[in-house]
Amino acid sequence: MSNCYTVGFAKVDITPDKPTPYLAFNPRHTLFEGVHDPLYARVITVSDSKEQAVIIGTDTIGIANAVLGEDRNYTSEVRKKIAEKTGIPETSVMLASPHIHSAPETINLRPIKDDANTVAWLEELQDKISDAVLKALNNTFQANMYVMTGSAEGISYNRRNDPILDTQVTVLLFKSVQEDRNVLLTQFACHPVILQVQDQISADYLEAFHACLEKSVKNLEGDLFLQGACGDIDPVIGNTKNFNDTYYTGTALAGEVLKLYGRMSIAKSAVQPVFIKSKSKELLLPSRPLPKGKETEDFVATMDERIRAGQPLPPELKRKEELYYRLKMEDEAFRGEVQILRIGNALLTGIPGEPFCKLGLTIKSLASPCIGIPVGYANGYLGYIAPKEAWDKGGYEVNPGPWSIVGFEGYDMILDAAEDLLKEMKD
Repeated sequence: MSNCYTVGFAKVDITPDKPTPYLAFNPRHTLFEGVHDPLYARVITVSDSKEQAVIIGTDTIGIANAVLGEDRNYTSEVRKKIAEKTGIPETSVMLASPHIHSAPETINLRPIKDDANTVAWLEELQDKISDAVLKALNNTFQANMYVMTGSAEGISYNRRNDPILDTQVTVLLFKSVQEDRNVLLTQFACHPVILQVQDQISADYLEAFHACLEKSVKNLEGDLFLQGACGDIDPVIGNTKNFNDTYYTGTALAGEVLKLYGRMSIAKSAVQPVFIKSKSKELLLPSRPLPKGKETEDFVATMDERIRAGQPLPPELKRKEELYYRLKMEDEAFRGEVQILRIGNALLTGIPGEPFCKLGLTIKSLASPCIGIPVGYANGYLGYIAPKEAWDKGGYEVNPGPWSIVGFEGYDMILDAAEDLLKEMKD
């Protein structure tokens, strides 16, 4: 094992060059009309000379593993391409998303496998990601790693009026031994929904966040953002559709990261140990309850008939289109992966959906005395991961729809798996 890390970074433009659907309100899946700011895939590769970790952040809303068909698995395909090009084990790769709502709809709220433009973009994205990993590996430097946490107050709130809120900002800094190259990784929990809904592609507040760091950090090779447990956490500023508001939120978050960067650079004694380990567990998560009975059967039959015939849907059915697609998934169990990458004393815990804030806080507690970093929208998308009390309270997140795939039991199953893995990884 080396006394420092070998680190690489790469960034590639992944902005669609043809019209793709996004999450509008009515009609729900309309097409983008332009690009306000480009979308990127960012890659950090880290090695301790024996083990490797690859962390990928794509400026997407998330990617359902079945997005290209039930017989395919998007995360597995990306990992396989990376392994073929680089030799890095598939188990060492984490594919994550910040959950940007002003990016193409790729979480299967309705099937897009017949949308030629989106399918072509997703296929190309796999190649761009794997090429970016190779590029990062060809542009490495020897680095020490630092970890520090701070707090970004006044940016986010719990939209369900619950008292649970996580304002912690966690930053990993990889600083070259010569102190002339830097790579940053930031984790924070807040939905990028300020721009929902408008017809311009954008990375929402993260565009301003990345731009601020790129302008402010000396010798910055690149930075990557990981979304935390933000299933019930929104921006305080609201869904204004105003690009000024994305700037304010992004720069406020970047300001906290800059403060932590400066403090870590001063506290050179806080260098992390050089150690990488990866572990994952696959789960079979039970479906959420679905409505039954003759009314539901008649609704599905009517939708089947209209869709087969290519008939336009009247407004009363258009509003229920996503419920129809959730019913077509039926109530079978769903596969999901909990993954942990340990880098030094930082434990990145990948969750394949939209975890409620409570889950993220619990993971952080379980990771102690190491630093827990819950990563939402990682290695697939299985909708909201909500605790039983959220189901009892009700609300959009737990209403039947393609955003509500697994039942409340899935929350405890994911938490139990994370607890077991964290215990192993801390040893």
